[in-house]
Amino acid sequence: MPVDAMYVWAVISFGLGLSLATYHWFARRNGWSMGEVQAHFVPLAILVGICAMLPAILFAAARWQDFGGWSVPLVGLALGLFFTALLRIYSQISLFLAPLSAVMLSFVWFMR
Repeated sequence: MPVDAMYVWAVISFGLGLSLATYHWFARRNGWSMGEVQAHFVPLAILVGICAMLPAILFAAARWQDFGGWSVPLVGLALGLFFTALLRIYSQISLFLAPLSAVMLSFVWFMR
């Protein structure tokens, strides 16, 4: 069974972007620690997170009916909640991994 690399990159991009965009809210509410960007440059973290989610949303919209693109936001939401709630370290690593996954999704998608 072949693996759909674009789907995997879309889910990762959506999940990491969502985790990055929402971590500040969860951290303040629950008293979790925050890094420098999450604590002092909140709009930058939210902007990077949203920009990482955009290619995943476009990919899901392009493949909505035919290839199960509707599941990208659902699985990405579950992955984002997992990254935020259980693996809090990923919200800091998301500053690097979210844009990287969005670039990889765009690269794989446009090279196809």
